[in-house]
Parts: sequence; structure tokens; C-alpha cells
Amino acid sequence: MQTNRSSNFELLRIFAMLMIVAAHFAGHGIRHVFVPELSSAWLSGSFANRLFTSFLIPGGKIGVGIFFVLTGYFMYTAQYKASHLIKLVLQVYFYSFTIQIGGGYSLRRILQLPTKSLVAQFLSALLPISSNSWWFVTAYVVLFLFIPLINEGFRKLTDKQCGFVLFLLWAVWYVPTVFAFNYAGLQRALFFYVLGAWLRRSEFNLNRLSTLFFFLMVWCTFSGLDIASSFLGSNDTKGLVLKTLFDIVEIAICVPVCTVSLFLFFKNCKFGYSKFINTVAPTTFGIYLIHDSGVGRTLIWDKIFHCLDVQYESVYFPLVALGTIVAVFICCSVIEYLRQVLFERRYMPLLNTKLSQFISA
Repeated sequence: MQTNRSSNFELLRIFAMLMIVAAHFAGHGIRHVFVPELSSAWLSGSFANRLFTSFLIPGGKIGVGIFFVLTGYFMYTAQYKASHLIKLVLQVYFYSFTIQIGGGYSLRRILQLPTKSLVAQFLSALLPISSNSWWFVTAYVVLFLFIPLINEGFRKLTDKQCGFVLFLLWAVWYVPTVFAFNYAGLQRALFFYVLGAWLRRSEFNLNRLSTLFFFLMVWCTFSGLDIASSFLGSNDTKGLVLKTLFDIVEIAICVPVCTVSLFLFFKNCKFGYSKFINTVAPTTFGIYLIHDSGVGRTLIWDKIFHCLDVQYESVYFPLVALGTIVAVFICCSVIEYLRQVLFERRYMPLLNTKLSQFISA
């Protein structure tokens, strides 16, 4: 992302990644959404701990929406540079090899995974983008390739037509992601990108008090629906229908409203340049790659912090959970910063020079 971006947007990126880490703490560390045999264990916790876990859940989808909205908001008027995509891909491959392969071998020894699982892990590391190792990366790369076409088409529309296209994208493209279709990640990416471009073009705005009110009110609604869903049975028709309705409200209404509200709140928070914020913000993508890799999820949440089997049983769970979230964010940020200093700042100037020569040739 641009290094001269205002610190208020850089702070928004930091806050969005904190929300994502918190949601992954709840989703992967407590609920284990990808591990069926552990996915219902969190229901045995106290009501207070279950409620706090549900309070963290909305941050994942809202945080992702923020990153795509930021991309649309800035890329709609920015010069398209292939070097940005190349830089991102190299970063993905760096972590794919160091974490997925190196960490995968160590994890196999710890958990005694079968050889077949290890081979699958290696193949996934060799093709991290096409294998959907990180769904966000796959969706972002595909979206980025088509940004010039999306922008060109959007600029040819009138303001009223832009609003209508955005509504259609929401109704027939984004809302169906509730059902987790194969391309749900790309559907989400395109909708929020266009939403960001529309915010830039229309200059839509609300005062800070209104945006903060909407954000907090809708976040609490999302959390309330999530905790209510946990009390519904998944085998009876009524429970399934209600869960689906709750999911539709969460995805179709709560996430876009919270995303836009939070974006506008930080947009209107004008303050001076902060070197610290502008140094931490570029590490957020690395934080995502480290902590939400297939290996990282198991090592961080289960083996290092023991979120479900130790933390979740404590009466101090909310405080311990917040400490864990901040610790993961800081540690991953430091690792990513070191990668930038030791590797990226050495090869990117040469790569940019060669790319410029290739384009001008």
C-alpha cells in the first residue's frame, strides 16, 4: 500500500487486523470451525465466556471488508502498478515456504500426521494462491488482475447507475455468500472493492458520532444473533431455518453497515502523521499470513496458547483472551517487519528497476 497514506487510514488497517486476529482466536482457537470433533466443545463453557467469544466473531468478516474497501477507495483513483502484485506474491511465497513447508514438517513430528497429509501440505505450499491456502490472498490476486477493467467500467456509469450496480452486486452477488459457495471469497472481494470505489466517487459521508453509533449498535446485533444461534438445534427444521435467517442478517446487513461505519469514522478522524502507525500498518498483511496459515492456526492457538483446553475454562478468560490477541499481533508484526528489513528492502528496488526497464522496452 502507499507509504504516504494518511495515518488515520493506516490506523484503520491496524484496527481491522486486530479484529481479524480476535475473530480467528474465537473461530479457530475456541470454536475450531475446521475441526468437526472439537467444534461443539465451546458450547460447554460458561455463558459469560460463550458471550465474549461471540462478541469477537464479527471482527473477521468486518475486518476483511475494511481491507477490500480500502483497496477500492484508493485504487479507484490510483495508478495501477504490477509491482504491487508482484511484491504481494513474493511475500505470500516467502511465508508459504517458511511456514507451510518448514512448519509443516515440524508439526508432522509433533502431531504425527500421516505422510499423505504432509504431501498435501507441501503441494499447497508450492501453489499457495491457486490452492486457496489463504482464501483472502486468492481472492485479492484475482481481483487485482481485473482492477483496471472494473475501474474503467465503473467510470463510464452515471452516479445513479453506479448506485444501481452496487445494489445488484449486493443482492445477487454478495448476499448468496451466506451459503459459502466455492467462489464466496471472490464474491466478497468484488462487492467490497466496488463499495470502496463508490465511497470514493460519491463522497458519501456521515458525522463521526453517527458512524460510531451505527457501528456499535450493529456489532452488538451481530454478536447477539451469533450467541442466539448457538442455542438453536442443528438437526430440526426450525433451528436450521432460524440459523439461516440469522446468517443472512449478519452477512447481508450487519457486515456492510459496520464496514462502512468504521471506514467513515476513521476517514473523519483527522490527525497528523505518526511514524509508529505508518510503520506497523504495512506489517498487517504479514500478520494475516503468519497467524492464519494452516500450520499457524494449530501451533498458535492450540500448542502455544492452549486457548480451548486452558484459557476458555478460566474465569479471567476475557482478559487472557485480549492479552493473547495483542501478543499474537505484536509477535507476528515484529516477524513481518524483520522480513521487510532483511529481505524485501533488498530485492524490491532491483525488481522495480528491472520491471520498469521491461515495460519501457
